[in-house]
Amino acid sequence: MGSGPELLDRLKITYVPAEDRLELCILARAPAKVHRLHLTRRLVRQWLDQLAQVVEASAQVPAGANPSTRAAITAMHHEAVAAKANFKPGSASAELDAQARTVAPVLVTQVSCGYMAKEGRWVLRFGLGASDAVSLTLSPETLHGTVELLRRQLATTDWQLSPPVAPSVPSRTVDGVLH
Repeated sequence: MGSGPELLDRLKITYVPAEDRLELCILARAPAKVHRLHLTRRLVRQWLDQLAQVVEASAQVPAGANPSTRAAITAMHHEAVAAKANFKPGSASAELDAQARTVAPVLVTQVSCGYMAKEGRWVLRFGLGASDAVSLTLSPETLHGTVELLRRQLATTDWQLSPPVAPSVPSRTVDGVLH
């Protein structure tokens, strides 16, 4: 943890009612590593605000667009890109769960999102205290797939938080693990 950005291989987001937290089970590759992160409601709210900005930036909406046009273009772009994300149900979820149980959950204290123009990839950074962090690089499809997983899990909480992008049409069912 804390070195350079890791390439996201698999992600599962679940709500843990006993802790009132979201749990991210992450399998990173290059280097291969398993992370189990807990996010509080306050931190998820901050993450949602940042993801909304990132999703809009990903859509590359013209600067002069009015708010309703901006929202529609962002939603359509998000849905088109998220539809390309590779979701695997069932056995992939059980496999990631088994790997995640080998590590203790770590409470996230800070979250940030950004874009690496040189690589054409997005970055999620989860701060784990004073100097430690997990930084993940994501393709556009993985970024938007992550937003879909997060949106689905928000619906299982009583947090009443809005997802980073509102769907323009009912979205497909997103279960399992993002690959």
